[in-house]
Order: sequence, then C-alpha cells, then structure tokens
Amino acid sequence: MTSASRFHVSNSRLIADENDIPTFVTMRVQLRDGVELAVDYLPVSNTGRFPAIVELTPYGRGPTGVSFRYEGAYWHELGYVFVVADCRGTGDSGGEMAFFAREGKDGYDLVEWIARQPWSDGRVGMRGFSYAGSNQWYVAREKPPHLSCITPSSTVGRPMEDIPYYNGAFALSWALSWIGYGVNIARPPPIEAHNDPTTWLTHHPLRT
Repeated sequence: MTSASRFHVSNSRLIADENDIPTFVTMRVQLRDGVELAVDYLPVSNTGRFPAIVELTPYGRGPTGVSFRYEGAYWHELGYVFVVADCRGTGDSGGEMAFFAREGKDGYDLVEWIARQPWSDGRVGMRGFSYAGSNQWYVAREKPPHLSCITPSSTVGRPMEDIPYYNGAFALSWALSWIGYGVNIARPPPIEAHNDPTTWLTHHPLRT
C-alpha cells in the first residue's frame, strides 16, 4: 500500500450540464457486528471491473449524493468507481458514533465489501480530509488486503496531544463545538424531561 497515487487527468473535461452527471446507486452495507452503513457508489459501466475510490465521512453524503455528485463524475470520467459512506452513527448509517473508536474496523469491512463487488477489480483507494482524512490512518492500521492507497489530508496530529485532546486533557468545549458545527450525527429519539434539571450541569454526554 502506498500513501498516494498519481492520476492522469489532462484529458478530463469539466461538466457544465447537471444532466450529464451520472446517478449514484444507494445501498446499505452490513458490518461485522451487524450495523449497516449507508453507502452511495457511482458505477463506471454496466460491464467490466474497475478500481474504486472511497470516502468514509461523518459530514453527510447527502440524501441523493448531491454533495459528491461533481466529484463522483470526475472520478467516473477517469475510470474509477466513486464510493461515499456515512460513518457509523452519522447521516443515514446505523449504530452510534464514538469518535474514531470504530472507523478502522468499519473501514476495513467497507474496503473488503467493495473488493467483492462485481464491478470492482479489487483495487481500493481512500480519499478525504479532516475527519475523513484521519479515518484513512485508522483503516490502514487494520491492513485490509485490498486497500491499495490512502491520501489523507488535514488529519489530526499526535494522540493525546491534538484534538480532541490538548496536552492529555479531553477538550470538551472543542468537541461540542465540532459536533454542533458540521458533523452529521444521527439524532437519537427524543429524551423525556428529567425530574431534576440540575443534573444536567454534571452530565457529560460524550462519556455516556
């Protein structure tokens, strides 16, 4: 596995008409513990086998793949199947999010699922930045046999020294602002009012 790949893109054209953008196929992929990830993929052709590019993101792939339509079309033109999946507990995926606790194993299962598909030639690369960039390090650590390359960008730094920790202390204020700012965490069912609202002051939701 290499940390990057070189792609020849000089013949790629820009897509000016939305009607030219291919349509994503939406599926649910079952992981080893039974949780299902919501996955969109953009096939290259109805026949043949092709390499794939996958992004595992907590920021939401969009209900119809709108957020990734143009990027998917770009990879489509270059002959790559583009795959985007909601992380566990985010978007339309099942389970509960636990900040990088499961991304490695989930990514392993996703990569190997892609490699088994009839449209896949068995070569799978990963892309993404920020959380989706850091995901790649965790997936690569699990050593999925069909992971050919990763291209992480804007990732977290050293464990216990960088987000979500600062000098070994959990940065609760950062975590709450990050969740509120952009991550698309699946919302749990409404919680009934607590008899003693003062307990909210001592409750740490990210620890429970």
